[in-house]
Amino acid sequence: MSARISSNKRKRKKSFMTKPNRMPRSLRKAGTILSTLLLGASLIPSASAEDGVAVTGLVDLGLMVQHANGRTNATMESGNNKTSTIDIRGTEAISEDLWVRAASYVSFMTDNGALYEDGVLFDGTALTLGSKTFGEVALGRMGALKSTDGDMSQFSLAEGYSPMGANLPHAGLAYIFTCDGTLNNTIGYASPSFSGYRFFAQYSNGVTTETGIGADDDRLFTASVLYNNHGKLRFGAIATYHTHGSLEEKHNATKDIMVSMNYDFDAFRLYLTYQHVFDGLGPNTMLRARAFGFGASEEGFDTDSFMAGVMKDLEGGTLSAVFQASRSEYKGDAKDGNLSTSGWRINPAAIYRYPISRRTTLWTALSWTHGYGMYRRVKDHPIDNPNATTWGAGVTHFF
Repeated sequence: MSARISSNKRKRKKSFMTKPNRMPRSLRKAGTILSTLLLGASLIPSASAEDGVAVTGLVDLGLMVQHANGRTNATMESGNNKTSTIDIRGTEAISEDLWVRAASYVSFMTDNGALYEDGVLFDGTALTLGSKTFGEVALGRMGALKSTDGDMSQFSLAEGYSPMGANLPHAGLAYIFTCDGTLNNTIGYASPSFSGYRFFAQYSNGVTTETGIGADDDRLFTASVLYNNHGKLRFGAIATYHTHGSLEEKHNATKDIMVSMNYDFDAFRLYLTYQHVFDGLGPNTMLRARAFGFGASEEGFDTDSFMAGVMKDLEGGTLSAVFQASRSEYKGDAKDGNLSTSGWRINPAAIYRYPISRRTTLWTALSWTHGYGMYRRVKDHPIDNPNATTWGAGVTHFF
């Protein structure tokens, strides 16, 4: 199970500056019911690899130390290497060619027991009808193509748009690039493989809420192509069109294109990723205009982001290192004639993962981020501080 990308609009990721909200009683009760369902599911024998019920998951927990704005904070953190998750899926083979799958997963914070997203029990739940000949059609709440969530995640299927993953503070994809997280009210299509090539499409009729025909909800359309023949070369491209009808102020649709490749040179694997965003809500997944003190704008941010990274086997484990950079420009009202409306951000980072068993991995990571221009105005942001040094270490266990 891969890491979850947090969306600043809907999701709450526990930060260095905030305390988690108490889980609603109804969800605590639902958790008891879920435990009963999990026990029942674990007792159901699987008829075959394609016909039965499976319960899997992972738990990730570590210590994170961050220095920013002259202060140092140390906290117990969950989900920085990968998000703690319980995954339940049942599959039925209808014929030699057709099958159906119901899949749900619950993401949670190991350090305090809270659900990963407030007010949501299942972080993803989708019904998929699949054909070996024609591909898969999925309906429900699912991870976006431009995320590490769900069965259609391009980041996971490409076996990495970044060797760092997604969640690690100031090192994962969401801190430099614009990603999409989990989508409600969604239909998705995944083609079968054609000599390593696969094609994908998703449409969400209401990323957060769906209020009816003719309503001005947030809508998202994404299409992608992926090449992964499990050889030396892998690459992919994702195009996204995202409207923002639920915002109080008018905002143009956000358009972006993201391309990535990685290649195995035997001694190491090289990763390269680039994204251009038109009319974004912010310069990345986390920050929004108000964090910079900017006024409203229909055009928002234009951003170019780049990542170069390597992954190398080292002393029984895996060392990954990246250098990320982005340049963003705000096209609205700065409210202050002396306030810069553009800026660069640079971000080197590294993580070492060491498996101590088939299911358990130790990890330690270090990241540094520094912003210029408009980024100097961002102070004490609860999720993303553009000027910070972060070190962490922890353990991830799969079950």
